Amino acid sequence: MKQKLDSMSDSDLKKIEELEALAKDILEQRKASKKRRPIVIEFCGTPKAGKTSCLSALNLFLKRNGFKTRLVTERASICPVGDKFSPLFNIWTSNSAIAQLADYVAGSWRNLDVIICDRGIFDALCWFYWQKDSQYMSDEEHKVLSKYLTMDRFRSLIDIVYVFKVSEKSALEREYKNLLTRKSGTIMNHRVIEAFNKSLDFAVKKYDRDFRKIEQIDTSCIDQNQVGYKVTRQILQTLSDLTEENIAYLDRKDVIQFENRDIWKSEDWPERNFLKLKYEKRTTVEDDETKIQPLPIVILFDPNNRSVLVAKKHQKGVSKGSPESGKVVTYFGGHVRDDDEFAAGSDANFDRTCHYALTRELYEELGVTLNPLISNPLFIWLKNNPRSMKHLAVACVFYTDLDNLRIRLSPDEFVQRSGNSESGKIINIEKLEDSKFEDWSRICLRELLGIDRSEEFTFYRLDTD
Repeated sequence: MKQKLDSMSDSDLKKIEELEALAKDILEQRKASKKRRPIVIEFCGTPKAGKTSCLSALNLFLKRNGFKTRLVTERASICPVGDKFSPLFNIWTSNSAIAQLADYVAGSWRNLDVIICDRGIFDALCWFYWQKDSQYMSDEEHKVLSKYLTMDRFRSLIDIVYVFKVSEKSALEREYKNLLTRKSGTIMNHRVIEAFNKSLDFAVKKYDRDFRKIEQIDTSCIDQNQVGYKVTRQILQTLSDLTEENIAYLDRKDVIQFENRDIWKSEDWPERNFLKLKYEKRTTVEDDETKIQPLPIVILFDPNNRSVLVAKKHQKGVSKGSPESGKVVTYFGGHVRDDDEFAAGSDANFDRTCHYALTRELYEELGVTLNPLISNPLFIWLKNNPRSMKHLAVACVFYTDLDNLRIRLSPDEFVQRSGNSESGKIINIEKLEDSKFEDWSRICLRELLGIDRSEEFTFYRLDTD
């Protein structure tokens, strides 16, 4: 190790030390923060552009500095479809990448920091365009397959796409550098590489708004170490940004007409879908009483058994002064993040963004994938608590068979089900004890399910005048 360090320039050594110090700080921040999903990075581009070397170096750096990573490996080399020009080849490789990614994202995301894809969804889009342009597939096939790959569920998984590009001349020089042949391959030839580079340019321009971030790097005349440093630094910055989430808020003036109301219906506020949600770091928003935070929440109700799922927030899962502290809740959900608006796509508005946020929150909190539509929500904005004044509940009901749901309460958020604890249990609504619940739960039970056994709670009611 020392011999290798001795051969480095002072400049290279300084960069490595800088990256290691940054990695250490970010790792400490993540350990002290609420567990977030891993970031997903895709590397794609021209063959021989250096993407595999770069991602391998990145993966090694992250692992040796304490980050937990997974690699979605490139599958083209083991594809059983022999004809590389056939759309079936690209269909097989892209779906193999999606299968690996789904496994890591759905299966072990709590134990991961970074997922690195060696060719994935964006790469497939580039190759499909090349196949269409080269008349290996029809326009209709291209349209259907591209729409499939850019559906919200897939594209929203990717945080950064690195598109590595290299000239035909440099690519072929690198291909033949250590080979005892000068014969062209089916893909590694001047004609295909030139055409594929044009496909890369097209894909970057066409799908720029479909992916969070696309970074192009031309490696024709750039040192591999420079590329590695740039990419690693950007990835560390993205990890840092995700450690403290950007949450949504509305300016208080946007809801000024409800200053004297605690509860109102969807039809009382049709203009909400014309408002623009804003985003800042959570600590900044939480400290500003002029920023009202929308929180989409849902009651999971089983109409067959007339029962609801309840849980108790873990002490470390609630902030100081929270009305949820020590109480049982009948709802699930949480803050809207900037990720949710991106996932909602070009049609994003208040309701649609809240829907995507709620879908994500249910998966993070309960480990279930549900689709609770927010079309006619109940709004709750209580002013009896400094914390409540900053939060606007966007509440709805989701009707489901609770016995068939495999609930896995997040250990970071909730008290786990054990012994006499009610947390994580399905309880018949006739057996609910009103005194155990906080205000939002009682309001939701009454206004959304018609359950009201609290005489002392009558002052929080819908204005029926």
